[in-house]
Amino acid sequence: MTTALRPLALLAAAALCIAGAHGQSTASATRPAGRISLAFTYDVQGSNLTTASRFWLQGGAAELNIRLYRGLGATVGVLGLHAGNTPGGSPVNLVTEAFGPSYTFTRPLRSHTMSFFARGLFGEANGFNGVYPSAGAPLTSSSSFAVLAGGGVDIGLSRHISLRLAQADYARMQLPNSITNVQNNIRLGAGIILH
Repeated sequence: MTTALRPLALLAAAALCIAGAHGQSTASATRPAGRISLAFTYDVQGSNLTTASRFWLQGGAAELNIRLYRGLGATVGVLGLHAGNTPGGSPVNLVTEAFGPSYTFTRPLRSHTMSFFARGLFGEANGFNGVYPSAGAPLTSSSSFAVLAGGGVDIGLSRHISLRLAQADYARMQLPNSITNVQNNIRLGAGIILH
């Protein structure tokens, strides 16, 4: 599957999962086990071209989370980011697809619920329409293994809608940068969740 089609395939799979879950009975939909949620977030990511050069990318993400047993679950997501003018003078476009285990702890409040989550995701980072310095000639696109670890806080507004108040992830990638070929990034986000 080409790099451009991977995010679309993941979003299509998420839509099918949600459509299948919609047909469940009300009793099964309220149980913590098997709970399905789809988050849409606005994200910023602090990245580095080299160890001395930092810049920020902006974009958005869609993440599907399925609670499998109590608070344990699985998350799959697609994140797209863009920076128009980096310290190197060229744009950076980045799409990351990742999946992995998650854990959510939900605490009921008077009129809402508050959920704290943590996860570790593994996948692929795809840089395109940019400049990725390598040992030979600079590349206009590159891919690498990606690791994301972090968590956040959600507040439930109703049975079907929550707000992602804050999310923070450490993201490590290995795209070419002519020095270390390693990026240690911080990702911050907030958004809305549909259950």
